Amino acid sequence: MASFRRDHMEGIHAAGTHLSKCRLKFAAAEGAYGTFMGHQSAVVEAAAQGARRDVSRLLESSNNIPIQDLNYAIFQAAKRGHKYILQSLIDAGGTDLNAAMEAAGWSGHTHIVDELMLSGHVHIGRAFLGAMLACRDNMIDHLISIADTDGLESGLRVGASLIWSRMPDEVDFLSRVIDQLVKAGAKTFEDALLSSCNGTAILHLNGHSILQKSKIFDRLVLESSNLTKDFYNSLLLQACVCFLYRMTILEAGDAALVDHCDVSVFVCESVPFLPKVKRMQHILESGTATQDMLKIFSILFRNGIGLISPQLHAFVDVPIEKARALLQIQDPSQGEPQATGASSRLRIESRAEWPLKMMKYLLTQCSVNSECAIEQAVASSTHLGVMLPVLELLVGCDCLAITDPYVVLAFATAFRQTAAIRYLLDIIPKPVNVRPMMEAFKTAASENIGPEGVLFLLHLNFLDDAKATLRAASMVAELEDTTPDLKLWLREEWSKEAYNEGVQTGSSHYLNLMRVIKLGQGRLCIRELPAQLQAAIGYLPLYKDCCKTPGTLLSQRQKGELVEALRHLYRGSRKVSEAEILRADKAKLLFLLGACLPEWSQLPADGDVRTPMSLYNNRI
Repeated sequence: MASFRRDHMEGIHAAGTHLSKCRLKFAAAEGAYGTFMGHQSAVVEAAAQGARRDVSRLLESSNNIPIQDLNYAIFQAAKRGHKYILQSLIDAGGTDLNAAMEAAGWSGHTHIVDELMLSGHVHIGRAFLGAMLACRDNMIDHLISIADTDGLESGLRVGASLIWSRMPDEVDFLSRVIDQLVKAGAKTFEDALLSSCNGTAILHLNGHSILQKSKIFDRLVLESSNLTKDFYNSLLLQACVCFLYRMTILEAGDAALVDHCDVSVFVCESVPFLPKVKRMQHILESGTATQDMLKIFSILFRNGIGLISPQLHAFVDVPIEKARALLQIQDPSQGEPQATGASSRLRIESRAEWPLKMMKYLLTQCSVNSECAIEQAVASSTHLGVMLPVLELLVGCDCLAITDPYVVLAFATAFRQTAAIRYLLDIIPKPVNVRPMMEAFKTAASENIGPEGVLFLLHLNFLDDAKATLRAASMVAELEDTTPDLKLWLREEWSKEAYNEGVQTGSSHYLNLMRVIKLGQGRLCIRELPAQLQAAIGYLPLYKDCCKTPGTLLSQRQKGELVEALRHLYRGSRKVSEAEILRADKAKLLFLLGACLPEWSQLPADGDVRTPMSLYNNRI
């Protein structure tokens, strides 16, 4: 898993840069801290203004500056070239040196790049990305002069991933940069090709200087000395996955347009100089997504003669009508006349079929189903967030069996693909093989992307045994490789101590509720309300929170609060004993609490009501 991430992340990161020339090209790094734009802490403002003394004073006077503020301040200091402020923030505990390196590359501060390189904990590839987004010749020259072989290869990967999203003058710049990198010693064109295929997912119109871009892509293919059949097939599947992502976003943008909502900025940036709705209409009418897809495949097919199956020769410069027939995709123009909105949806739905139908054609008709090719497709779909339809297709074509489902589960968990996690747990044979399942769990826990996927897996009781799953949570919390954020969550929510704290919280809440009921002096006397309404006042938030928690397993903290609530609510009723409450699972506990509440407040215990991200955001 780590190797896939190493190969893909720089290209994926570049492919996530959605902004056109008319906006800040460095929004990739800025976006990492977008949630803090509305909250400029004092240390962030001081770093942005270059106020070295103020930064030092703030760092000395406060021992609990949030790590997010420190990292955003690091970003601001690097962006503005404040070397000494940057070092002070790093010494104070700031950790996001990669964003700082990218900021320095974009803003042209070579002295910041040199300073960060001395730390030994940051990769020069991020500086290449910033410099290429900003088209800074001087910074590129400096980076090439100090880069080792790995750094040059990283620059080549980043350049290859960006070509599809750039405007004509920027493509000329990237072409020159790639020439410089090759002359300086970069030669791993295979990795550059993988990154470039990821770049095809960019939501800009590739119609801009498509011939220029194709020439660069052609060169990457021709210069690749080890273009084996297996590697070539991996490229084909990966390109399909990227276009699936692109067309999924287009579909979402079309729904927003039809419903008269604000159109997604990711789609609108594709045609930067038109009003939002006009841009969306332009994309819908032009069919550029499908045409771009066929163009990319034609380039690959022409250069892959001798490596491709005979069936693929039919796709070399094939007209769109013939390609539609080969893939058995309905021509939307043959449908019955419909209203404008419905017709627009039909066009999008028809186009959204293309990448999946093309992938199915490759898998079933062209035998592009080696282990390496399948793994590359899964890796790309995970990064781009379209894992579930890809998995469903692979299962339908009997192709997922050639790869390890537990490795795939680790991917899905690390990248928070909750729908894919559910799907995989359903298709993994029961009883689960505990050893590889635990390896997948530990691998995902070591990926510093966010704790939500791992926590979601716990809520789903991934070992099919509540006690075993809780033991797994305790064990992973103590592993050295587990990320700090996840360790904190596991200890605060899933440990035995968390259960006891939940019980204490429940007890304190009950006492406070009783004080309000018995001593309240307001015009509305709570103790005069029906018992169910009194219970709703005290416990409806807890009930809703537990109902909306995904899966069949509550965290230990949640269970502690729920058990304590039920102890008080059922004390003396003889309807249920304390021992029954302690033994009860999530469904039983929620049934017991729901029985104490008014009928209008009843909720299904459905784990899909909200995602783990929203579930944990209020505390992270």
